[in-house]
Amino acid sequence: MKYCADKGINYKCYVSPDKSVVLKDYLPWDVDEYNRIVDEFSDIVLDLLPIFRNVDFMVTDTHMSRLAAFKTGIYMIYKLHPEKSIDYYIDSIWDRVKLNWNGHRGDLIGKANWSYDYDDYFNKYFNYHLFEPSITSSFSVINDQLPPEFKTVGKRETFYFRNENSVSDKKCLFCTASSGVFGKIPLIAYYREVIYYWDHWYFNQDLVDWFNPDDIIELRAERFLANPLCPIVKEGSHVKIPVNMKMLDYSNDNNILTLVVDVKDYHMMPINTTCNIMVNDILSKEYELDGIRNTFEIDVSSLENKMYYLTIHINESEKTLDYEYKVPVSKIDSGLYIPVYNNIQKVTVNKGTLNLRLSFADYAMAAVDNICELFIDDNLVKKFDLNKKFGHSVSVDISNLSKGTHKLGVHLPQTIKYKESLKEKEFDI
Repeated sequence: MKYCADKGINYKCYVSPDKSVVLKDYLPWDVDEYNRIVDEFSDIVLDLLPIFRNVDFMVTDTHMSRLAAFKTGIYMIYKLHPEKSIDYYIDSIWDRVKLNWNGHRGDLIGKANWSYDYDDYFNKYFNYHLFEPSITSSFSVINDQLPPEFKTVGKRETFYFRNENSVSDKKCLFCTASSGVFGKIPLIAYYREVIYYWDHWYFNQDLVDWFNPDDIIELRAERFLANPLCPIVKEGSHVKIPVNMKMLDYSNDNNILTLVVDVKDYHMMPINTTCNIMVNDILSKEYELDGIRNTFEIDVSSLENKMYYLTIHINESEKTLDYEYKVPVSKIDSGLYIPVYNNIQKVTVNKGTLNLRLSFADYAMAAVDNICELFIDDNLVKKFDLNKKFGHSVSVDISNLSKGTHKLGVHLPQTIKYKESLKEKEFDI
């Protein structure tokens, strides 16, 4: 990358192979030949497949094992600085770590992914243990020294480490995602300072300029090469980042529509731009954004129809993309009435536990932000937040229920945005 070379920064991008590639012989179908997207980027990335073995993946997880991630971290440093032998890096880094035998619950055993009964087979993998490396010398987490605009990317927190007992006195910016959680351990042991940046493929030149690292290491999972948040662009161009917007409150009193809206960029920072608010595609007013939380008032007295469509358009800024939010609004009842698809996909009963697989989406097939209430025989037994996730695996203790047929109710209350939704289904004990 010319940008890094011009600044005297060592840079390399690595790709960790998918579990299905390394363990292709264990797939339920034969795979003689297959195409890998990493081959299309062979001139700009380094494929890590040659250093992976079957044992490098956890049974209960889509990610590489903790030790495989540790091995990968050492190998990435070596390939960036091959002037010293791989044994030098192995010995000097292992001198600063220890192994711990810890329990691990992988993503494949989580409620969202587990599709089997909760029996002895589940318990076998629920108590899965493995070796995890950790730093033996004391190191500091100095996140408070990060400027606000670098502290988060989306919902992911940035971590800034300093190790006074490091192998070298260099600084490293580690751009990665979940694949790098344990890959950062050897980096913390080797470098004096490390910023672990869960960047969703957004190469933040402002962060590079502020941190001024000696090395930049990118580690990408192969399965994400095809769908980066910010696509690969030509050298020297500027990649704009997405906008997050959320309507927090809504009222419609005396024909004045009042909206309370949060608008921030992907780093959770305010945006220096304007927004246009339209009713039935007619521009009502252009507003200057004032920080993250904004309150807008719109006169709707001239509208005769009971329902109308509200559009909030966040205009493109120097650093952010534009964003548009549309929602139907009721003039009379002061509610936002979007229908919700409430689907009970699976119901199983196992040893006094009711296991449910539920899914929710709005009329535009978008994820729903609401509370879900579960009723059994019209009695509330559980309440949980949907957190804008489509699928939910939920367990309910029913050991106190008598044998026979019972009625399950899945209820989403009406909000300022969504219609009330109730789905019922009978189940037997």
